[in-house]
Amino acid sequence: MSVVLRHREPLWRRILVAAVVAIALNLLLFGFASTLSRERALPQDLSSPVPVSLITVNPPAMTEEQHRKPPPPPKPKPKPEFEPEFLQPVIGKPEIGGLVVALDPAVFDGGPQANDFVFNAMDLDQPPQLMSKVDPFYPPAARARNLEGVVTVRFLVEASGRVSRASVVDSRPVGIFEDALLEVVPRWRYRPGRIDGKPVSAWLQTTMKFTLEN
Repeated sequence: MSVVLRHREPLWRRILVAAVVAIALNLLLFGFASTLSRERALPQDLSSPVPVSLITVNPPAMTEEQHRKPPPPPKPKPKPEFEPEFLQPVIGKPEIGGLVVALDPAVFDGGPQANDFVFNAMDLDQPPQLMSKVDPFYPPAARARNLEGVVTVRFLVEASGRVSRASVVDSRPVGIFEDALLEVVPRWRYRPGRIDGKPVSAWLQTTMKFTLEN
């Protein structure tokens, strides 16, 4: 039987070798890190700063001509596609408070009073005064039916005192007594109304009652 003996290195030598290897690795790492830091370093501007002053600039003032310049004219309005038609007034029979007032065309046709101004009785200094009156006949049909009524007529008292242009303003009942009154009104005579002492033509209105007692 044989025995082989191996030689062992001393401990201090192994520690020394390990220390040398560690130092060599650290130096290598530090050198590589410094190389990277130099490559990544950014250049710095070390020049001296330049001072800057801020100035506020006002807008240019308006001249006197610009102040006097008139505003632009307004835009013209567009014309409508159609023009409205205005109707002319037509002289007819106006209604006043439910009563129909007839306009006598003789005034416009050159009748006897065409050249005279016609007044209302309330506008005169002295109203017309009745001189003679003819009473109407009581309609036989109304008497047979025991009917009574009221008729209001409007007529013109001319400057001569004659009566003309009589028309019915209101009648109750309608169509019974109107003709009887209109038949006699033109036969009435008046003292004409006056203004400043001068006789004038004037409109007059009166109401007559038809009663069986009379």
